[in-house]
Amino acid sequence: MPPLRFVALVLVLAGGVGNQLDRVLQAGLVTDSINLGVGPLRTGIFNVADVAIACSAIGLIASWRGKSAD
Repeated sequence: MPPLRFVALVLVLAGGVGNQLDRVLQAGLVTDSINLGVGPLRTGIFNVADVAIACSAIGLIASWRGKSAD
């Protein structure tokens, strides 16, 4: 298995487990979030597990496209 695909699959698993643990331990709420910004400029609040899942989707697409190009 290519390393990129392995990391992407691990991120899917970690994101799913993180969201599920939050829902079980926090009365149905997902609370793992991060507020990014520099000084007064704020980019928004992101759910860390969802960002991991989204990054894994990008990684999986990249790994599949790389394999078809070989």
